[in-house]
Amino acid sequence: MALMQTDPKPKTRLVLEVSQLSVGAWYDKRLKKPTKDKPGRRPTHTDDEILKVLKAYLDAPLFYMEGYKKLKVRLQEECNITVGKERLRRIMAENELLCQQKNRTNPIGYQHDGKIITEQPNQLWGMDIKEFKTCIGKIYVFDIVDHYNSEIKGWHVSLESNAKQGLEALRNAVRDEYGQITKNVCKNHSLKLRVDHGTQFDSKIFETELDFLGIEKSSAFVRSPQSNGVIERFHRTLKEQLLLNHSIEKIDDIKRSISNFVQSYNQKWLLHRLQLRSPLVYKQNITIG
Repeated sequence: MALMQTDPKPKTRLVLEVSQLSVGAWYDKRLKKPTKDKPGRRPTHTDDEILKVLKAYLDAPLFYMEGYKKLKVRLQEECNITVGKERLRRIMAENELLCQQKNRTNPIGYQHDGKIITEQPNQLWGMDIKEFKTCIGKIYVFDIVDHYNSEIKGWHVSLESNAKQGLEALRNAVRDEYGQITKNVCKNHSLKLRVDHGTQFDSKIFETELDFLGIEKSSAFVRSPQSNGVIERFHRTLKEQLLLNHSIEKIDDIKRSISNFVQSYNQKWLLHRLQLRSPLVYKQNITIG
């Protein structure tokens, strides 16, 4: 009786024995059970639904060429779609939506391995000039960034590149942050300004203005853009997001566009070093916490 209840049945065992086949050969020929679904909670949205919403967002995004980690946040905040980052990466890869960036070679020169990120706001600002070629000729963007959270503090656009234009950006930043332009307005805050060795920043009138405002000058290393890497990274963002995607016919057009972009950047641009938060959101959360 016990023999009849075994599996495979005795006749099958006899056939296997005569054929000199193992019992495993019998089990290999059995019909396999259908694959079970993965355990866990079922996703709210299908891949097709996520792809449809994603494409609609990418038709008019807040910023261009964002990776799948940032787009995960965008879908949640802008479209109320919650999706895992690895699932979103797979969907984008299958539909050829991932950004493909060329590998860059590091410049040869002094490698700055120090720390330029501060623990508190308004300890170290970075300032630089970026030249852009447009249909109206060369334009120069003077801008200032806080090394704490990459927030743009002030900026100025001009057709000229000299110290006086740089002073306009500096005064705009000080006025917006401290409310006034007075002697030693920044001295009690121990504010430093990181600049390179451009003639605009080494000029007498620029250094005199720094002394008047109570700002300590912090010069970057020669041939070391890493020393002022925060503002350098913003210039790349400005070029990719704005100047490569919009035509400029008048100086007023670029001023208006940069004004809107800076406001959007401070409020919405996601930075990985800020745990995928924007500069203003990060500063607000840290202050509240």
